[in-house]
Amino acid sequence: MTPAELATLIGKIREGGDAHTRRWTIAQAGCIIAIWVTVGAVAVAIALAASGVLAEGVPAWLRVVFTILLAASVGYATNYVAIQMLFNPLDPGQRHWLRRLTLGLWRQGLIPQRRQRLAENIGSLVSRELFTSAALVDEIAVLLDRALDEPHVREHIRLELEPILRQALPDIIDRLTPEVTDLISEAVAEGLNRESLLEIVEHVLAPWLQHPSNLELLADRLVAFMQGHVPWLIQQMEDYVEAQRGEGLLKRMAIGFAQWSRLIDWDQVRYEIHSRLSSRQTRRELMDYLAGVAERLKRTLPADEDLGAIITQARTRGRSFIREAVQRFLKRELPRAINRLLDADALWQWLQDEGITLLKRQLLPWVRRHGEEVFARHVDVGRRVSSAVEQMDVAEVNEHVNRIAAEQLGAIQVLGFALGLAGGMLIVMLNVGG
Repeated sequence: MTPAELATLIGKIREGGDAHTRRWTIAQAGCIIAIWVTVGAVAVAIALAASGVLAEGVPAWLRVVFTILLAASVGYATNYVAIQMLFNPLDPGQRHWLRRLTLGLWRQGLIPQRRQRLAENIGSLVSRELFTSAALVDEIAVLLDRALDEPHVREHIRLELEPILRQALPDIIDRLTPEVTDLISEAVAEGLNRESLLEIVEHVLAPWLQHPSNLELLADRLVAFMQGHVPWLIQQMEDYVEAQRGEGLLKRMAIGFAQWSRLIDWDQVRYEIHSRLSSRQTRRELMDYLAGVAERLKRTLPADEDLGAIITQARTRGRSFIREAVQRFLKRELPRAINRLLDADALWQWLQDEGITLLKRQLLPWVRRHGEEVFARHVDVGRRVSSAVEQMDVAEVNEHVNRIAAEQLGAIQVLGFALGLAGGMLIVMLNVGG
């Protein structure tokens, strides 16, 4: 009811706007003007009567008007004070006219004083009635469903995922290599048994050895292998002969005579071995022998009682060898393979067209089944709302309420004026009737 409030109302009237709101604003401004006029007129009348100007006192008709207008003013003022008491004073130490009006009994506004309790009640109401875990999870599921169907979202996922995978590639390889190595080595070791050996011999080795070119190639490799070990073999023979010199005088004399008479000529021995290994007869004998290896293995493996122990021993010794070989291979080839995969447009097109759809089919049912439990465990909606409400600036809230609900608050005060006016008229009527 201050001049500033009246000026604000007049400004709103001049701005125009909604006709309904404008009517309430005009009514509120009229009530304030009527109250100030009434108060002024009553004060003037009392002063004039006290000074003797009005020797006969205040006229009866004027008393009737004053009674009605004062009752209306009291009605307006009562509602105005009640509205002000919602937020004012903001702080118990604040000097406010409401404290003086109530002789210090009203120390703080209702909402500031009960802010914590109000925040708790609002948080509880919101979490229980408005934003329940089930409702929020359902909204999240709907949002995910719609978002993952958007083409630009799928393209964005692809653009974001590719650099992440490339950056994490070394770590991915480090993590995959041991797992893949163990898996392959265990599979190879477990696959090494009598039945698998027979299948290899029958379906791989035997058909391969039926081709003469393969037999020639294998014979050449064997000859080359044996020729490469001839120096080692000659050295072993020389070492043995030299060791026999210390076995007695007769052996020493015999060895010395053989060397003197060139019965033992190591260069000649080396030459003869090379010559025999290089001969066509040796190669033919090797090819004939290799041609029958598969048949001999098929006859020997099922009846060999020691094969089980041999296989077990081979598994034990070969597992570490296989693991090391696989690990070397994976470290060399796995980065190339993954890079080729990441460079393939088909992968990203599949991810964009089908992969995200498959992900959505698995993700959304899980969200709907378990999302409420997870959400309730990690997100306390009531506490968050309570904390947010409690931390709000009450003065700012009061300003927002006055701005948003100005029409309704003004209507409450105008209604108080109207009820007071009606009450004043009733009092006058009762006095006249009495």
